[in-house]
Order: sequence, then structure tokens, then C-alpha cells
Amino acid sequence: GVDIMFLFLKQTDVIPLKFNSTENTAYSRLNINVYLEPGLSLARSLSLSHTHTTKIRERVEKFDRFVRDNELKRERALQKISHEKKQQALKEQELIALKGVCSDLLRKQNKIIETIKRYQKFEKYIQQVIDILPEGYLELSDSMVKSVIRRYNTLRQTNNFVLKGLLARDDAIEKAQQDLADLTKRKTDEMLAYNSSIAALHSRLDRCFQNKVRQEEEVIRKKHFIREQCQLYGQLELAIQNLIEKCNVGKKKKVPTATLR
Repeated sequence: GVDIMFLFLKQTDVIPLKFNSTENTAYSRLNINVYLEPGLSLARSLSLSHTHTTKIRERVEKFDRFVRDNELKRERALQKISHEKKQQALKEQELIALKGVCSDLLRKQNKIIETIKRYQKFEKYIQQVIDILPEGYLELSDSMVKSVIRRYNTLRQTNNFVLKGLLARDDAIEKAQQDLADLTKRKTDEMLAYNSSIAALHSRLDRCFQNKVRQEEEVIRKKHFIREQCQLYGQLELAIQNLIEKCNVGKKKKVPTATLR
């Protein structure tokens, strides 16, 4: 600030004057140097010095205001610079974010373009289908391609409905076939069990029949044996009766007939 003040005072084109200490003391309290131009009297010099001092004081005050204004401007400029730096940092961050968004949008755009290129062949195919369709097959619409797509969606839904019905019937048929196979297996197992029981019963019947034959033969044999025993018993009884009669005749005494049991 002192260097700036010196440069400012140097522009006033005044020449410093050396004077005695008694004259200088009157102005020393003002802390202002007295300047005297050559060839002028002391009073004139003092008047000019006072005028110059006033001008210098005004210039100093003006310069002081100028310095304060510059300081305020400097502080405002620094605050503005700091604010602008913050804003610039925010803008840079926003720019980085926007670059990321732009990059994502470009990737999506490229993907959409590739998808469009890939699906263009289907559009050409649909257009060829439209060219060979009979009149009145499609409903009137602004876009025949959309009409074909709607008709395709309708046929696809119908096909899915019919396919679901067929699948349900196939499931029912498969279940019925499985039930039939289970029933056949169960009845076959039952028939095998019945055949086994019948075979066992046949075996038992054969054994019973053979036992019956044996018992009948045993009965016949026993009957024959009893018949023979009865004949033998009758013969023995007759022989005994004859012996008794002969004994009675020999003794001339009648002996009662004994009955053998």
C-alpha cells in the first residue's frame, strides 16, 4: 500500500522542499510534508502547500476509498471465483453424469438399431405374405402389417387354447390308460390268485377223491371181511348146535340150545 501511495503522490508533479525545523513543526502535527516550488515566497508557498495538502488529502482519501473498493471488489471477486469453481465442479460432475447417460443412450440406440436391422427381414416377409393373401382376409386398417400381426396373435391364442385342450385330453387319456393298466394288472393278479386257489382246490379234490376211493375200497373190504366172518360165525354156530344135539342124543337127555353171541 505504501508503494502504491508513493506512486500516487509522485504523479502530483510537486517537488519536495527543505525547510527549517521551526517552520516544519507547525506542519509536522499534520503529518504532511510541505512542498515548495522554486521562485515563490514563503506565504505563497504555504498557501500552495496547504492547497496541495488539501488536494493530497482528498486524493489520499479518494485513494483510500479506491483501495477499500478494490479490496471489496477483490473479496467479491474471490467469492465469485470460489462460487464459480464450485459451480464448475458441479458442472463437471453433471457433465460426467450426462456423459454416462449419453453413453448408455448411445448403447441403447445402437442396440435398437441392430434390433431394427435384425427384424427388417420379418417385415419384408410379412409384406410378402400380405401380397399373396386373398382380398377381404384381413380387417381394414391403416397398417396391413399390424393387421397381419393381430391376426397372427389371434391364431396363436386359438392354437394355444386348442393345444391346451389336447394336452389336457392327452393327460386324461394317459391317466385312463394308466388306470386301465393298473386295473388289468390287479385283475390279472386276482386271476392268478384265483387260479392258484382253484389249483389248490383241485389238488384237494383229487386227494379227497382218492381218499374216498380208498375209503370205499376199505368199506368193501370190511364188508367182505364181515360177510366172511358172519358166514364163519354161522357155520360155527351150526357146528356147535350139531355137537350139542349129538351130545344130548348120546346122554338121552335134552339139552337146551345155547345161542352164541
